[in-house]
This record gives sequence, C-alpha cells and structure tokens, in this order.
Amino acid sequence: MLSRETYAELLSALSVPSGSFVDLKAIERKFPEIKLETLISIYSSESQIKVIKSNHIHRGNLHEYCSRYLAGEDILQICASVDFPPCMMMRRFLEHLFKVNKQLVGDMLKDPTVLYKATVVDSDILTATIKERLRHDIMRCVRSDPCYSPLSDLAKQAAGLEHEMLLEKSLTSLGVSFWTEADLRAQGFFKTPDIWLKVPISVFDPSEGVWKIVSWIDSKATFGDDRIHAKQMEDQYNTYVNRYGSGLVIYWFGCLTGLGRANANVMVLDSFPDSSAVLALPRKIF
Repeated sequence: MLSRETYAELLSALSVPSGSFVDLKAIERKFPEIKLETLISIYSSESQIKVIKSNHIHRGNLHEYCSRYLAGEDILQICASVDFPPCMMMRRFLEHLFKVNKQLVGDMLKDPTVLYKATVVDSDILTATIKERLRHDIMRCVRSDPCYSPLSDLAKQAAGLEHEMLLEKSLTSLGVSFWTEADLRAQGFFKTPDIWLKVPISVFDPSEGVWKIVSWIDSKATFGDDRIHAKQMEDQYNTYVNRYGSGLVIYWFGCLTGLGRANANVMVLDSFPDSSAVLALPRKIF
C-alpha cells in the first residue's frame, strides 16, 4: 500500500498539462517502489478529475479552439495550453465541425478514414486539405493520449478481464467455490460483485491485524484512492454489503494506506491474500 506522503509527492510529479509528454519512466526511476501500471492508473485518475471539473469551460470555448486549429495551430499545442486531453479535444472538434453524434465520432477515432464518409455541413471550412489534416491529427491524438484514446480503453478492458481471471484462478487453487458475475446475472441477479462465494471465507486483514469474514470479492484493475473508493462505496460496495454481507475489494494497482477504514464491512487489499491468510469456514456455521 502507498503512504499518503508518497502519494502527495507522486501527484506533484504527475501534474503536467494535458497534451504534454509525461515521462513515466523517469518518474518510475524516482519512485522505484511503485510499479509503472500504478503510475499510469494514478495519472489517468487525475486526468479524469480535471476533465470532469473543466469540461463545461472547454465546451464554452470550443469555437475559439476550432478557430485556432483552422488557423493552423497544432492541436497538441492547443491541448497543452488549455490543459485538456488530446482525444477529448479531437472529439469536440469532430462533433463541432461535422455536426455528428458521439457514436460516429468514436468510429472516427478508431478509424480516421471514416471522416471521409461523413456528411460535410460547411464545405468551405472542411476542405480536402483540412480533412486530411484532421485524419493525420486523429492518429497523433490517439498515440499521445494515455487516458482517453481507443487504445487506452482497450488496455483498461484487457487489464480488467486479466485480473478477474487471476482472482478466479487464485480462488480455484485454494479450493474455494464461487459464482462469477456472469453466473449471477444468468440467475437473474442485478448489481453483483465479481465473485460471490458459495461459502464465506475468513481473511486476515494485515492493516488491522484481525481476521474478517468475506462473502464476496470485487476486482479493480486500478489504483484505489479516497475519491475512487468513496464513489465505489456509494455506487457498489454498500449495495453488496446489504445484499451479500461483508466482503473484500482488491485494488490490483495499489491503494492508499488506511483506505479500508472507510467501512468495517469492506476489507481493502492490493493483492490476493497469501494462502496462509485465508481460512475456509465450516458450512455448518452458515
């Protein structure tokens, strides 16, 4: 787990304008105890906070940004100057210039040639030269945006699936029976954790030095900070506790120390517990 002092230092090191180069390798050398995947997760989370807070401002200034772009200013320079992620800026540009919906804009980011098929509202602005420039800049934005590009979305999905499989494999190796989220949804359950144990287990909580009953487990391929954990408590974990009992959340990319104190019924770890820290409970207890 990451101390709050180190976390504060890390946030300062990661604080650069969107569109600027983030030398994660250099930061990794400065914080050798922190994995690269953790740095990426924290940077992505901080970027998301900035986007949520400033999105309405950038929408209001969109006409100015488009004018700067059409006048020849580089899109990555525009992004850095106003601190807005490249792929998010390009999304706004495409919506504004082509007057198309979000789905088609998403298709354009995945395949820039799609923009040639879109209906042009103002052919005087969207000349063949501008469209070719947009096609080239879409690829540049996708390559330079570690948080909001189609590639980063695929990476997050893959990481989520990979760690869910790791969780299932770890439980199976211990002989623990469980239902997956897919199993539960097939049975008609709604709003389910990734794992619901058929028989609860006891897991040792190293942060408090006590054993706790675990009836469900949720896998998060991300870093757990106060904001993320509080939101998940409100959106998911409280519901799981009410329906299934006490449980365990694993933030695979690390978490802040003391995060599990938010709720006595939700234990927080940053890895699957060692076999010595897991005890199967007799069925007759339940």
